[in-house]
Amino acid sequence: SLIRNDPWLRYTYTERQGKALFEQYCVVCHGQGGEGDGFNAYNLNPKPHSLSDSTYMKVLSSGTLTETISFGGKGVNKSVQMPAYKNTLDKTQISNLVVYIESFTQTKSNN
Repeated sequence: SLIRNDPWLRYTYTERQGKALFEQYCVVCHGQGGEGDGFNAYNLNPKPHSLSDSTYMKVLSSGTLTETISFGGKGVNKSVQMPAYKNTLDKTQISNLVVYIESFTQTKSNN
């Protein structure tokens, strides 16, 4: 449908901000849809976890996602290959990224 394909209708302002950051910083490993299939993912061990896996994502709070992005995988006992972005992105940018990442597992209403 139209909504599914048009990012201006599908995403809130905050999600669009996060989407731009995701495409700049995260997509290389996490992939366009957050599936963990970015073109650099095959070099990584462990592979990036799918951010669109709702079972996995359900147990991750916004706070945990914020910490992971800020301090990298090492900071939250995940992959040391996930870089820390606290010196690259400000708190608002990280917050926008979290909101966008959480949109991968939220079903949007199409009204």
